[in-house]
Amino acid sequence: MSVTVDSTIYNIHVVANYQLHCKDTSLTVDTVVNTYNVPTVSIYGDAIVCNPDGRIELTAVVPNYYKGKFTWKVDGVDSLVNGTATYVDTLPSRDYPYEIKVALLDTVTRCALTSAPFMVYVGENPTVAVSATADTTCKNNEVTLTAHIGDYNMPGLTFQWYKQVGAQTDTTEIAIGTEITYTEPVVDSTKYFVKVSQNLTECYAWGKD
Repeated sequence: MSVTVDSTIYNIHVVANYQLHCKDTSLTVDTVVNTYNVPTVSIYGDAIVCNPDGRIELTAVVPNYYKGKFTWKVDGVDSLVNGTATYVDTLPSRDYPYEIKVALLDTVTRCALTSAPFMVYVGENPTVAVSATADTTCKNNEVTLTAHIGDYNMPGLTFQWYKQVGAQTDTTEIAIGTEITYTEPVVDSTKYFVKVSQNLTECYAWGKD
């Protein structure tokens, strides 16, 4: 006999016929099999985290009938046993994602399930400084600017340079200024800015000369 995963009570009636002392005899056995739904689970939260302390907050969504605890796993290792549906943790930044899962065990039905993995990228904002080959120069002389990001080693960085020329109050994007260095002839007193972004985590920081 097979049973479904629905919450159902099965009444099983068994009749055994056999001969005892040359007489036909029957024996009836009644039993009840209860089946319950296997709980489903989904994880919700930010898949990309960019903040100084790497704080993540995730929520496990389960059916109302689920009665039990939650075991949260990070990269296959138990991080929080007998927890709740909300998981808060602080994880260091790295250049590949964390795999988060939650395991359920219903204390009433003993039905168990582990969620599909939920991937979380944790990044941090770079610290950017800008240097120039000259702070003062003759008109039309070239100046090279360089963005310095220290020991920040996340991949997928993009650079965008901006400038304010003379008495300008608006900042102008430099279309060709998309590398870690930028060189141009200076025709007037100019302020330069660079925005360094990490594509995956969307972390970014500004630097200025």
